[in-house]
Amino acid sequence: MNEFMLSALIFLPVILAGGASAASWRSISNRALFLVVSVLLLFGLQSLVAPVTTAVFLPGGGGITLAAANEYFVKSVFLSAAIQLVVGAPVLWWLYRAFRKP
Repeated sequence: MNEFMLSALIFLPVILAGGASAASWRSISNRALFLVVSVLLLFGLQSLVAPVTTAVFLPGGGGITLAAANEYFVKSVFLSAAIQLVVGAPVLWWLYRAFRKP
């Protein structure tokens, strides 16, 4: 896996928040606040999910090779991204409903 794809998965909250802001640009009242709050909410979600997925995939003991540790890390990042998409989409929808114009 190349570093660009891994970086995109790690910065998924910024990508999701930017996409949601662009998609709802005309229908939300405070655009900058929507972007900031959505980035913070999604990074908060990532900060809760990423350690859990890493703990699930990485073995507790030592003695694994660097290649195996890298493979486990990539799997944990993919699982974290999937959970962020599943949980983050309803959160962004709720946030959009809170910020939409009356």
